[in-house]
Amino acid sequence: AGLEPFGDDGSFLQTFPLVRTTLIVDSAEFALVGAGGSTARRLVPGDDFQVRGYDDTGFDVTAPVVFVGHGLVDEESAVDDYAGLDVEGKFVLVLDGLPTERSDLRRAASWRRKQMFAEERGAAGLITVMDEALGTSDRFRDYVRSAMQRGSISLGGGVEGDEATFPRAYVERAVASTLLSV
Repeated sequence: AGLEPFGDDGSFLQTFPLVRTTLIVDSAEFALVGAGGSTARRLVPGDDFQVRGYDDTGFDVTAPVVFVGHGLVDEESAVDDYAGLDVEGKFVLVLDGLPTERSDLRRAASWRRKQMFAEERGAAGLITVMDEALGTSDRFRDYVRSAMQRGSISLGGGVEGDEATFPRAYVERAVASTLLSV
């Protein structure tokens, strides 16, 4: 085909760094702080919350929480759960999945899309309320807990100007109620 090697040392192979990131679960903290600045409740990692979206630098974010329903945006269906809400610099609290009888919103309801919608609006992070009603919360909680412990592998050496890690947490409905009442 006439292709010329352009890889390492004139070969067709190119090396690149991989970074393995593992959360030290015992040091993970998620605290609810009241208006007066005092800690109202410390959440237990793995039981009260699970986290994703961290890298080898971790993150330390303090921000208010704003509830945005399912956190969906879909121009075709004229749905915008963010309409009229200021979420810049705040954690966005969203319900898992999509509203019943709205399968047309399935694409907008993925966690990646919900994260994208929050990031585009300047949110500090995303907190997803797992859906006990669909029976997915136990299975998903176990999956995320396992992922927290085994870590992840990503391309290292990022590109200059890459965005910082976007924190994501997953909580049960009871924890979400506490978040909104503090």
